[in-house]
Amino acid sequence: MRKLLILCTFIIIFPMTICLALDTGTGLEILEYEEVHIVIEYLSQDALDAGLSRDLIRSKVELQLRRNGLKPLDPEMSKSGHLYVNVFVIGSAFSISVKFSRVVSYAPDYFQKPDETYETFATVYSKHYLMSGNVKPSEVYGAIADLLDGFINEYIKANE
Repeated sequence: MRKLLILCTFIIIFPMTICLALDTGTGLEILEYEEVHIVIEYLSQDALDAGLSRDLIRSKVELQLRRNGLKPLDPEMSKSGHLYVNVFVIGSAFSISVKFSRVVSYAPDYFQKPDETYETFATVYSKHYLMSGNVKPSEVYGAIADLLDGFINEYIKANE
């Protein structure tokens, strides 16, 4: 029984260890990383009523990227990916998301068919911030800036 347990553990753990060793990146590694396609989600009526502006969010995101040596580009489906910023408001509850999605390759059965790979669009970076109560627009913009700082730091570090 003990030998069977050890064998089962080995069969389960060993392939996982190899797969983890094969995946050494963060997913943020991009060949032409200096250019970042950005998508700013449309705001709900509650967000507009709270004093938020999609154009101002876009301007602040673009400025923050430029300050860090990155060139913001209009959204388009690109294998190099895109930065997605969403501010969702319901009543006095605010949800802010900063995500980076890109095309990733994967091999569903690496050991049987190592040359067979597929591509799919996947989110490789995602951070969120929640706020509620009497929130001022400046606090929302500040939270977006904080989330962007985290993304930019990880993005540049992965591509240096």
